[in-house]
Amino acid sequence: MRNTYALLIAGDEDRFVETVDSIRRYLLNEAGFNHKKTWTCNHSTNESVLKTIERFFQEVNATEEPQDAVVVYNGHGLQGSFCPHPENPISYPHLARTFKEMAGRTIFINDSCYSGSCIPAFTKLGLLPNRGLFLSA
Repeated sequence: MRNTYALLIAGDEDRFVETVDSIRRYLLNEAGFNHKKTWTCNHSTNESVLKTIERFFQEVNATEEPQDAVVVYNGHGLQGSFCPHPENPISYPHLARTFKEMAGRTIFINDSCYSGSCIPAFTKLGLLPNRGLFLSA
């Protein structure tokens, strides 16, 4: 079984939830991810999404050795932020600071409009290219 953690975040529409559910099934059934280390965040407020991300990284960091993580977001995005819900977008600098707390490496798959606008924030904090990989759709 794969030791990598995964956090899957869906935006506020059924199409986003369906995509994230499909990715979850793939990770668990085909890629060998551990069910206990694979988190899903659907239909949540932006505030609860941030809290889930923070709790996720706290759990990842609670291990004795640095762990790697895959974070997938499928939903709406704006220039400089992502927004699982239209109100109060979550800025990429804020998200990058949260990612920086993790000791291991991160793959961030960002399937949203303006997804590439996170690159400056992640680069500024040294997450790219040294501690992670970013895939934009």
